[in-house]
Amino acid sequence: FHQNSFTSAIFAADGKTGEKKWAVRTGDNVESSPVIGDDGTLYIGSSDGRLYAIATSSTGPAKSPWPIPGQNPQNTRRVPNAQAPVFPSLGKKITWTASVNAKSIDQVYIGKKRAVVKEVFGEPDKTRGTWWGYTGMNISDAKGVKYSIAWFGFTNNVVQQVRFDQ
Repeated sequence: FHQNSFTSAIFAADGKTGEKKWAVRTGDNVESSPVIGDDGTLYIGSSDGRLYAIATSSTGPAKSPWPIPGQNPQNTRRVPNAQAPVFPSLGKKITWTASVNAKSIDQVYIGKKRAVVKEVFGEPDKTRGTWWGYTGMNISDAKGVKYSIAWFGFTNNVVQQVRFDQ
């Protein structure tokens, strides 16, 4: 399966020939990776705020060493029903600047949709009304002051402001 942010669509291709088998249009950009359920249903989120469940001819995840490590749906390489390890989201791994330039976190995310923030930073660690807070961040301003919490303020599911706490 392939998603294309520029056409707001999800495509399936024949694994042998590479020819397009089908396409599904979404209401906005698709910036997430797909997941295939045990019954072969493809699940993928879109920036339109919807989760798409698409019935496919797949019979679910392969029963082979690849792509499922340990041959269990949890992809843990451990015993069945074990919990997969939790890794920090991409957004929390990045060293950010604040109020320095156009690449600073408070400039980059202004005008971005809630779905984009969620994809980059995951579920919020804290919420306060229409604000989402993320802890464990690595943010420095122009004077070298360090911040560990970023707050994204939303109006109509769009970031209007980004604030910081130590």
